[in-house]
Amino acid sequence: MITPLTKISLVGLFSLFLGSFATNAQTVLDTYIGQAMSNNLVLQQKNISLQRAQEALKIARSYYYPSISFKADYLSGEGGRYIALPLGDLMNPVYSTLNALTGSNAFPQIANQETNFLPNNYYDARVHAQMPLLNTDIMYNKRIQESQLVLSELEIEVYKKELVKEIKVAYFRYLSAVQATQIYESSLGLAKEGLRYNQSLVANGKAVRAYVLRSESEVRDLEARINEMKQTSDNARRYFNFLMNTEPNAEINIQQPVETDLTQAKEKLLENPNVAGREEMAMMDESEKIYRNLVSMQNNYWTPQINGFVDLGSQAQDWEFSDKSRYYFVGVTMEIPLFAGGKNAAEKSQANLDLKNQQLSNTYAKQQLQLGAEIAQNQLVIAYENYLSAQKQKQAATEYERLIDKAYREGVGTFIETIDARNQLTLAGIQENIRKYEVLIALAEYNRQITN
Repeated sequence: MITPLTKISLVGLFSLFLGSFATNAQTVLDTYIGQAMSNNLVLQQKNISLQRAQEALKIARSYYYPSISFKADYLSGEGGRYIALPLGDLMNPVYSTLNALTGSNAFPQIANQETNFLPNNYYDARVHAQMPLLNTDIMYNKRIQESQLVLSELEIEVYKKELVKEIKVAYFRYLSAVQATQIYESSLGLAKEGLRYNQSLVANGKAVRAYVLRSESEVRDLEARINEMKQTSDNARRYFNFLMNTEPNAEINIQQPVETDLTQAKEKLLENPNVAGREEMAMMDESEKIYRNLVSMQNNYWTPQINGFVDLGSQAQDWEFSDKSRYYFVGVTMEIPLFAGGKNAAEKSQANLDLKNQQLSNTYAKQQLQLGAEIAQNQLVIAYENYLSAQKQKQAATEYERLIDKAYREGVGTFIETIDARNQLTLAGIQENIRKYEVLIALAEYNRQITN
């Protein structure tokens, strides 16, 4: 029999557990989400990837500008190939004739000479500047890197939304386990009170010992369930703290969801799921743009590559530096591919196939996104209907327990019926708690699947 101490309605206890902290829930959850955005390790890694994409774009843009460098060569050698210069054979007859005409030796005879190809004590120091005048590869590479940067930005946004969803789901699962533990603990208190009452009846000879044994069994069963739920809540807490990148045993601020969350879930039941604005859709468009640029790059393989250059420097032997050693040298180079064994045509065909494959993948992925949103909405509908059913079951269990308790206190009911009624009410409370958080989890899943 439930004593006067237990006349407080179980409905009131469940309401206390299920709604005592409703006012600040969204603020607490938003605070946790903000902390996760700062602490999550995967998000930090993706931010590094974004920074790398930004640097890659800077590199791609740098190819448009001239490159300037300083170059210096020093060469010295002897021997090897040489050039014979027959200066004596060429000039000596002329000199002899001139000496005879002038009656002097003003024009002496000279010997033949040899000059080696290898320079001796020679230097060439110069400033070299080079700039592309026409290079389509640079243009397409810059466009590709721009798309890669956009993809990195979108990938971060996708992960952020996935992280928000995971945090909400983990938080609600933790709350569900904690509240289930509290419900079992409240039922355990009532069961222990019933055990003491039946022990008193047996001691006074007003009841059989079977009542005590049945009460003890109920107490042990509830204690086992409490231990199980504590383990479940501990695992949920560890996973939540893992997402937060905090200590596994860090305490979680427990705040119940506000009723507007359930109202929002109800509003989502009949809307048309819209995935057009999801970041994944934009990512697929950017991926296709990359392949289109690769196709355009291959289609323009025949376009000439024209580069201009200028050298300003000095070159001489024996470290001479003068007006005669200084020089400038300018030029323009052009390269047009004429034949490469069919490589360019094959690469062009390959790029077109890659583009077609990406388009097919995008179409399939978009269909998957739409299907995922529709399935998530169906899951939300089922979860909400189950929650409404659980509410009605709890109302029925509450009324049933009240009637059985009244009958037992009036002597027209049995002790087994009171235990059964109390167990039904406990299970109904547990089911309502579970179904409520299933709605909130399904809402988080649905919000992740649609355009927000």
